[in-house]
Amino acid sequence: MDHPTGVVSVVGDFNHWSPGLHELQRRRGGIRSVSVILPPGVHRFRYLATGGMWFDDDTADAIDHGGSLIHL
Repeated sequence: MDHPTGVVSVVGDFNHWSPGLHELQRRRGGIRSVSVILPPGVHRFRYLATGGMWFDDDTADAIDHGGSLIHL
């Protein structure tokens, strides 16, 4: 789960929970990232990996039953 294979997308209220719009790109050191410009406010998101594996961001401001939350 820490290193899913295949494509990973960040999906959330900012992109209508649409996979593939914001795919994470592999970077040096084995990390993946993507930049998304968001307006101020609270945004809910999760990550979706190939095969339907959903996971949350343990560095988010909060995590609840609906996913990760970030406060901007």
